[in-house]
Amino acid sequence: MASNAPMWGLAGLSAMVLVAGLVISGGPMRGQAERRDADRRADLDAIHMQISCKTIESGVLTTDAHASPACPNVPRLTDPHSGAPYRVEVVDAHNIRLCAGFEAPPPGQFGFDAPDDQGCMVQRIETPEK
Repeated sequence: MASNAPMWGLAGLSAMVLVAGLVISGGPMRGQAERRDADRRADLDAIHMQISCKTIESGVLTTDAHASPACPNVPRLTDPHSGAPYRVEVVDAHNIRLCAGFEAPPPGQFGFDAPDDQGCMVQRIETPEK
């Protein structure tokens, strides 16, 4: 009668590899959080573009991202997953701070564009020279 030890050893090793893979990757919950964060980043990018347009239109830095005749885009101003409004703050004459409730730590590919520990990113807005 053959021993089942090699089969059980292989099954145990397979289980350990599976658990290690889930720990390293974060599993499906991490992937879902990253997808929600990608939606938030896209929303903040759209708000940044709208504010840039409106700043060029008016000649002064604004935090108003609503549509206007010259800037008809309507970015989403609230988080579609939590319902919380995105925050837009003036930092100085050329920069705004865009904030959202990010869930996952930023992946490495975002580099300098990664949100800080409060979920905020500073974005430059070019203001027209007067």
